[in-house]
Amino acid sequence: MNMDGYIADPRRLPLRVMVGDRLLMGLVSPEYICEDGEHVWRETIDGLEIRVVGTCHPEYHVCTWVFWVANRGAVDSSMVSDLRFVHRLEGAEPVLESCNGDFYDGAGYTVTTEAMPPFEKRVFAPVGGRSCDKAFPYYKLFFEGYHLNLAIGWPGQWQAEFARDDRGVVLDVRQQTLATILRPGEEIRSPKVVLQWCDGGIAAREGGINDWRRYMRDCVQPANHEPFLALMDNHGGDEFTTTTEAQQVEAIRWAKEQGLEATHWWIDAGWYPCRYPDGRAYWPLTGTWEPDPARYPNGLKPVAQACREAGMDLLVWFEPERVQAPSKLVDEHPEFLLHPEHKAPGKAGENQNMLFNLADTVACDWLIDKVVGLLTDNDIRYYRQDYNFPPLRYWRAHEGEGRWGVVENLYVQGYLRYWDALLARVPGLKIDSCASGGRRNDIETMARSVPLHPTDYGYGYHHVNQSFRHTLYSWIPFTRAFSSSWDVDGEYVALEDIAKAPVFGEYQQINGLGVASAFANLHELRKAPQYVPLVREMTAIWKQFAPRALEGDFYALTPNHRDAAQWTAFQFHNPVDGTGVVQVLRNDAARDETLTVQLRGVTGPVVLTNARTGEPMCCDGEATFAQPMRSGSVWFY
Repeated sequence: MNMDGYIADPRRLPLRVMVGDRLLMGLVSPEYICEDGEHVWRETIDGLEIRVVGTCHPEYHVCTWVFWVANRGAVDSSMVSDLRFVHRLEGAEPVLESCNGDFYDGAGYTVTTEAMPPFEKRVFAPVGGRSCDKAFPYYKLFFEGYHLNLAIGWPGQWQAEFARDDRGVVLDVRQQTLATILRPGEEIRSPKVVLQWCDGGIAAREGGINDWRRYMRDCVQPANHEPFLALMDNHGGDEFTTTTEAQQVEAIRWAKEQGLEATHWWIDAGWYPCRYPDGRAYWPLTGTWEPDPARYPNGLKPVAQACREAGMDLLVWFEPERVQAPSKLVDEHPEFLLHPEHKAPGKAGENQNMLFNLADTVACDWLIDKVVGLLTDNDIRYYRQDYNFPPLRYWRAHEGEGRWGVVENLYVQGYLRYWDALLARVPGLKIDSCASGGRRNDIETMARSVPLHPTDYGYGYHHVNQSFRHTLYSWIPFTRAFSSSWDVDGEYVALEDIAKAPVFGEYQQINGLGVASAFANLHELRKAPQYVPLVREMTAIWKQFAPRALEGDFYALTPNHRDAAQWTAFQFHNPVDGTGVVQVLRNDAARDETLTVQLRGVTGPVVLTNARTGEPMCCDGEATFAQPMRSGSVWFY
């Protein structure tokens, strides 16, 4: 497939835009430039510069597009609307595969595959302005003989429409609402659209998954992200609201004395001043971005130094987009804050969220300088950003007549500019994307970060966690597994009863093996020191497992299910050298004594070796596993 020829042909530009009452499909006579794999078309109409940026990765059969419209004049522009990607994908018998994203529910990350009836359409959009909230901006579209992987890069409120006609499917991707005049100097952009062409129809789905994983690893995921293993100690408080400098340093030194290894030490929400005047600690009380001087009198630098001495880097949680009162931002920069209804800047009531306005370049620059200083002064090497409320109504409340969607558009640009500036100004920085779990993991976000926390739901519901990973591994190679356990005597308990569940055990540790893992909260481990050898053992296995899971092709050897009465088996296979690993989990109520699977990518006899026992198992592509209920095993080959 020669995608370079496809994207370089200006007659096939998939741009649709309205300028005033003029509808443009493609561009009439664009100026065309091609440099470093990037194709740029420009057209000036009514003082507006319309620019199409296309990128081609022919070795991965991938093309990407982003459209821009800028007002280069001295007066307000005509109305700009309908800025979207519209393109017909031709083929017979289309089948669409979609996913419902993350929304703190066991039904999240559910994959739906459906044949598209003639002349019907399917329309998808997230809820509330976070790109993966009850929708997932990654799709597969199958035809006879070939299929496509599609990703949408818009960390806001996008919309995707698939409409079947007599020749195939018309794809329409846009910011859901955008109809605005542009002020002089303003520029808006479209969502990024990424298309990958794959050989074979729906029967070749596995091959298309791994074509996509290779593209994500090689061309999208930041290159400095290596497998991630964390330790933490929250001191038993609400998040990290009771931690102190001395307590964190002592916990790190204890971990080192016990021979516990990790790549990172994790400090989550609550390290900043977050108390009401009456003394109540409340971690969502955000907006004073500095280490709490009462608990961290020397900042976080001593904790980072202790991390270094133990062979780890420091990861710290931030949530800069949410602001509450009382906080320094509310007191000192109310002009940077958006309220959920249109009103003059000012203070809000207790527990009321305000949105830091990244659409404001002055505010965005202030935040860049503030956070760069925090990261640098405290030697924070991993920046974790959360986003715990939906922003859409804040954007919409501040649009104004004839400016629909412009606040969101400028905000999305500010968000991406903010992260790009952090990465440029803090050498070696890594970013973890979180948004109430996995609600903002579109491909523009994934080009700058990885999702160490892809959901807030079901950490210890093993069968649900496995299903989530099954879905995520098909799209985002670098994601985290959970080693929590919320079952008692073979039954999963309600969330309010999880304290009754065992904290440690080999099954949940093996279930929690992933590219990114966290085997222990030391506050709990120190109460049960008999499990320290198990954590050390799992760490040694993880060192072999994680690189194979990241770099290998992914094969689900069992169906995607949420049934504790079934087994789960995943395989990661390196097609270059023939090595790999199989992760086998017999869930709590799985009555079948054995599981037989067909290994992928393996030709001829292969020897699997149990990572814990060293037991060898010879097979000729078909492997049979026998192990007790509620147990896991890892087999390298």
